[in-house]
Amino acid sequence: MRISVVFLLTIILTQSISSQPLPAKLRHSVIIDTDCGIDDMRAISLLLARPEISIKAILSSDGSLPPGECVEKICSLLPEFNGNNIPVVCGDDLTGINPPWS
Repeated sequence: MRISVVFLLTIILTQSISSQPLPAKLRHSVIIDTDCGIDDMRAISLLLARPEISIKAILSSDGSLPPGECVEKICSLLPEFNGNNIPVVCGDDLTGINPPWS
């Protein structure tokens, strides 16, 4: 009886140790399209702070802010995260009726 209990405990411990996932160091590359809303700026800050995420470019589009102002805000944010080498591209101003949050 005692041998079977020790045997079962050994099997359970062995299975639980071997079933744990191995830590993986994954790298992700992203291109960000933003209208510089407050939620976008927070998400960009979080992405810039993660070493496993490589931001290839940031595109500004018309929305909460005009694209020109959006580029200024992004360019002022990038040096805080040592992201000076990330290209920032300004989109076109859209004509028409702006949404209420703009």
